[in-house]
Amino acid sequence: MKLKNLINYLLENIDEAAIRGFSLDILKKKMPEFEKRQYPEDIGIAIRELVGEQYGLPFLGKGSSRAVYALSTGKVLKIAINDKGMAQNEAERIVWQNPSTRYIGAKVFESDPNDHWAVMEVAKIYEDDTQLKLDLGIPRELAENKTYRIVSAAFDLYKLYEKKYPIEQVVEERFGDAPAQRWLKKPLRKFLEDPPKSMLALVDLMYNAPTDLQLHPGDIYADHFGKTLDGRPVLIDYGFTTGVSEGHYQSEDGYGSPPPSSIADRDKEEDIYGV
Repeated sequence: MKLKNLINYLLENIDEAAIRGFSLDILKKKMPEFEKRQYPEDIGIAIRELVGEQYGLPFLGKGSSRAVYALSTGKVLKIAINDKGMAQNEAERIVWQNPSTRYIGAKVFESDPNDHWAVMEVAKIYEDDTQLKLDLGIPRELAENKTYRIVSAAFDLYKLYEKKYPIEQVVEERFGDAPAQRWLKKPLRKFLEDPPKSMLALVDLMYNAPTDLQLHPGDIYADHFGKTLDGRPVLIDYGFTTGVSEGHYQSEDGYGSPPPSSIADRDKEEDIYGV
């Protein structure tokens, strides 16, 4: 079973009995004691021992910076396991508080003042890139075209609404030089004329947010999106911003963000539930 399929199965089959004995108040009362530890890694271990070993919250997965536990059928608890995780929790909290970008992100219900943990909305991870594009409001003709990615749609909207390119110029730059794809001009034009709110929010997050909060295009792929219980397509991991990348994920040459190819490849086996 693929990891994302396993996570989706666990989300759909959460043992409510296993989480009834735990409340966030228990964690909040223990935090002053945990924060006496010197390193973020040790604080993360203490939190995980409390919620996982002592109270038995269902474990959903661990990536390079955060571990995730089921808190209820509608919420998950993201725990920072190092300073990278704290930075990503902070970034998601700030992005969610911004009205122009929050629509594309999973809800942040509550978070630790020092970003050691965050309570976020559950979303079932997308298994199909085409279905994700359809749910984001991209016309079927474009959604079924493998070369027209989510970042393609976001960049086209950016050129139209932010760079103020004429709509025909955007359409021609996308498909004008590809005779076999000229039939896609009409659905693209329709999409650009009336873009869905979710895609406009994604454009804001990628291009218009403060520089250190912008989401890297190399991090926009289906595994980082999920469908919420009420049917919204949202990013479940939007903490890997430019600021987090430059501050915590140095490339080999020491100049901040790794190249997009390495961003997209990071933690492919571990980065489940977008952590």
